[in-house]
Amino acid sequence: MRLRDLRTQQGMTQEELATRLGTEPGNIARWESGDALLSVRQAKDLCMVLHCTVEELLGWEIEPEEWAETPFAVTDTGTPYGTLTIETTVGHREFPIDERARESLLEQLEPRKPLHAEGTPDGWLYAWTLNNRILLLNPTFVRNIELTGDDVEAMPGFEHPEVYRALDGWGHEAITGQVRKACEKLIAELGEARALQLATDLRVTYDNGEDECSYLNEEVVPDLFALEFGHAHVPRTAFVELVQEGQYRSRFVNLEHVVAIEIPAERYHRLSVVE
Repeated sequence: MRLRDLRTQQGMTQEELATRLGTEPGNIARWESGDALLSVRQAKDLCMVLHCTVEELLGWEIEPEEWAETPFAVTDTGTPYGTLTIETTVGHREFPIDERARESLLEQLEPRKPLHAEGTPDGWLYAWTLNNRILLLNPTFVRNIELTGDDVEAMPGFEHPEVYRALDGWGHEAITGQVRKACEKLIAELGEARALQLATDLRVTYDNGEDECSYLNEEVVPDLFALEFGHAHVPRTAFVELVQEGQYRSRFVNLEHVVAIEIPAERYHRLSVVE
């Protein structure tokens, strides 16, 4: 357990942390010494206050095969970098990203420069964000991409991964403590429907500017998984199944007419392991 280290990194005393959590300083001392074990709620509350993941707090990794069952968020977030701005032929979007996402985009864009024109990749661009989005971008419709550090321009807001995890189970899971407070605040700001969509829905943007949102279920994950991991080589004219309701309804999308796909990261990670 790294509670003491994380607390001191945040410049908090045991008393200050206890006040933030609504508990006694003695409990903080017992957790740090290992004399008392944390409950799931307590671990999540600590992660929220200390701005860390449960893996960082407890000092062990949640293996991919455990993702579907663990009560904790599994989205891996790194050091915040700033803003990813994407200008497409149908609109403008901004996302908060971490340092690794920035580096990944730079690596993907480098071989697309004129110097490498003969071997320019023909596939999609891929990115992930701090606000629970996995992005797949069709370069045909991308006018420009800008990466701006947070020290130059304030980055868009985002929530702790545990908030997106909780919103995915909102209404049918017990959500308490600091996580519930953050969920209720976000719902008050955005409205319940919009807040829940951030955790559960795919968003597909077409070349006519139309947006289509649909609930991410496990039946469509294999196609998304193939697109995510083969993004650099998937033909832009491929068809991807993005809606499936058993034998009753299926919808296949022609990628040639898709500008961008946004995937709810936390839910997707869990379902991709199931698949």
